[in-house]
Amino acid sequence: MDTKGKAQKDMKGRAQTDTKGRSQTDTKSRTPADMKGKSPVGAKRGTPADTKGRATDRRVKYTKMALRASLIALLKEKSIDKISIKEICEHADVNRSTFYKHYGDQYDLLRQIEADLLANINDLLTDYNFKEYEAGSNRIMERIFAYIAENADLCKVILGEHGDVAFQKELMTFVQRQSMEEWQWDDRAVGEEKWEYYLCFSLNGGIGIVQKWLMGNLQKSAREIADLMIALTYKGMSGIIE
Repeated sequence: MDTKGKAQKDMKGRAQTDTKGRSQTDTKSRTPADMKGKSPVGAKRGTPADTKGRATDRRVKYTKMALRASLIALLKEKSIDKISIKEICEHADVNRSTFYKHYGDQYDLLRQIEADLLANINDLLTDYNFKEYEAGSNRIMERIFAYIAENADLCKVILGEHGDVAFQKELMTFVQRQSMEEWQWDDRAVGEEKWEYYLCFSLNGGIGIVQKWLMGNLQKSAREIADLMIALTYKGMSGIIE
């Protein structure tokens, strides 16, 4: 065999060996050990961190709900200054260390409950124009009373004898501020000072109506209480005389 033939034979052999070697190496590199855990193209999967995060969020939500429910139950029996963190935790079956992850103390827990209540009522009032006529006022009042009825256990506590008086005043001030912003320059206005007296009278009376309604186990509907509130606010006793 001449020199040229030998060279061609050697080159062909090396090419076959290299191709075979690369094929085997590539195949080996794609064994189940290396492909394990890979998803098909386009597949969407949550990572272990995502799954763990969702589980943690659910636990936190449940823990907060349990602690809030515990405090509300205890407030039915005594005022906040008579309630200890130990009692709240035992009633909720939650460790004290877990409690402190979410709240500074029992007062902080109560403040957050109150803040949520105020925020929800604010949502009901945000898009309402107080300059509308009585029919509009009745509708917004009915929505508020419906919310109170849906959250009767909470509202009984917050607005009851063991409730936070400071928050009750805050709630009245909030409603008063909302009212003043819309009604202050109404044609029916009689001067700012007299108007403020009127609002204090009507809002404190309104809290009394709500308390009586709650303590009476909501025997009247939200619409009936709304109609009563509006009639007394606009017309006094003459508004409810049949």
